[in-house]
Amino acid sequence: MSNNEIKNSVLVVDDNPENIDLLGSILHQDHKIKVALNGNKALKIAGSEDPPDIILLDIMMPDMDGYEVCRRLKADPKTRDIPIIFVTAKSDTSDETKGLEIGAVDYITKPFSPPIVQARVKTHLTLKMMRQRVEDAFGRHVHPSVAELILNGGLNMDGEMKDVTLLFSDLRNFTSFAEQNHPRVVFAQINEYYSSMTEIIQRFGGVVLQYVGDEIEAVFGAPFPDDHHQDKAVQAALEMRQALTELNGRIRDSGKTQFRHGIGIHSGPALAGVVGSAERQTYCLVGDTVNVASRVADLCKSYEADILISHQTYQHLMQDYGLTALPPTQVKGRNQNLMVYKI
Repeated sequence: MSNNEIKNSVLVVDDNPENIDLLGSILHQDHKIKVALNGNKALKIAGSEDPPDIILLDIMMPDMDGYEVCRRLKADPKTRDIPIIFVTAKSDTSDETKGLEIGAVDYITKPFSPPIVQARVKTHLTLKMMRQRVEDAFGRHVHPSVAELILNGGLNMDGEMKDVTLLFSDLRNFTSFAEQNHPRVVFAQINEYYSSMTEIIQRFGGVVLQYVGDEIEAVFGAPFPDDHHQDKAVQAALEMRQALTELNGRIRDSGKTQFRHGIGIHSGPALAGVVGSAERQTYCLVGDTVNVASRVADLCKSYEADILISHQTYQHLMQDYGLTALPPTQVKGRNQNLMVYKI
């Protein structure tokens, strides 16, 4: 290993200093070694601002055994992704099975072979690095929280009904803007808009489901439930309005065409899940709630409004946003008139 290469850190947890010294001598050349003589110290180090990249954990320790340490590490979102290898004198198959079932990635019995220890540590550090790369790449195309659920098998692949609020935002006169400008200008400007709006949506707990042309589709209340998803969506829309004003100020100074958008918000039940083919899949919501939310956004043109909220969202809001009720209107694909409110 080059002197300039950053070493991975290994936390060795054992109540016997001789075992710590032995493992340290085997691994110190390629790794930074941290030590803990008991479970409480191990939890403190793992939960610190400088956590280890991997943990070698003894099972038989006083006060708190390795199994309990492992359980607590896996229960904490901050430490659950740290690979744990049990290094122990307990060689019974049932002990190994128990260790793997509670979250360890491997099991090494004492007395151990130095090459085996080195190989196992290297393997699991490599697997961790590869997984992180997959998560990072996946997270650029799917919201990180959704990516984590899919990769960890925590998402119902058949879909499940959720009570959600959908937010649709689409730009006005974008087609003419695209016709009048070079594609590079269009890409740069739309990406600046997307970046600004996405940051706001995520800050209020929303998940951007997709970008389609000049439209953003986002959900509040899925994949994780939120008792205040209606208010979160409205608050996000209000900040998106302010952010667009600021963005337009910068665009105006550069002499380019300013943006206008219409935001539609609607709440109700929807089926949330993963759809697609074996080669490509995406997290999405399906149902009438999604369709109505899109129709509400379309109504912004008719009412010359930038934010419209459906009655289904309105009746669940906890705060007063100074809403104005608009005349009920007929929308495509629905027999009943739709009642919306303007901010």
